[in-house]
Amino acid sequence: LVRDPRAQVPSMSRSIILNFDHYLNALLWRRAYTEGRRLLETYPDRTILVRYEDCMADMPRQLQRLCAFLGIPFDASFAELRGDPDVADFAKRSQLWETNTRAPDASINKQRRQSLSARETEMVEAVAGGADLMEFYGYSREHKRTSELGALPEEQLASALSVSPSECSERSRKAEQAAWETLRKEKPQEWYLRTQRLRLIHSDSALPLQVPPDET
Repeated sequence: LVRDPRAQVPSMSRSIILNFDHYLNALLWRRAYTEGRRLLETYPDRTILVRYEDCMADMPRQLQRLCAFLGIPFDASFAELRGDPDVADFAKRSQLWETNTRAPDASINKQRRQSLSARETEMVEAVAGGADLMEFYGYSREHKRTSELGALPEEQLASALSVSPSECSERSRKAEQAAWETLRKEKPQEWYLRTQRLRLIHSDSALPLQVPPDET
């Protein structure tokens, strides 16, 4: 499942488990989608490309594609799981899942893209888009020169964009610490659920905060 980096990067920058910085998240997008491209090209018969934007436009159609790929029968109810009582109950347990009960909102992508300034859009296109990575996934650029910038090695690209990776990392680290502490104080149950989620993704040492014994 892929998504336009100009919408996904600002969305990533709102997530407490990623980076609070567009440049750092654009790098994550580039590295992950480069690996995704390798898998798609290496195993064309064992992979399928689904775009987030296509799901928002026609979810049943994309589910039909997935079912055909997996060799299972399609049922129209697959597109209406948000009305399932179990889904509704699960969604109440954390903010991470509360949108599971809502209809897909195609306007979110537009809102995320509009949240970027022209300079940020250019940076995301150059860093995430690489030389032709955006085009491979079916996304066109607003700034044509970003394909030339995207062909540069990461170190040269940062310099060309007047970006300091170390300063980005430091800003992100401070913002992340503040966000975790605020969440711990204001929503301890949500904080606990998210730290447990991180344990499934990373080692315990990667946690920004240690879970107190009385909360485990």
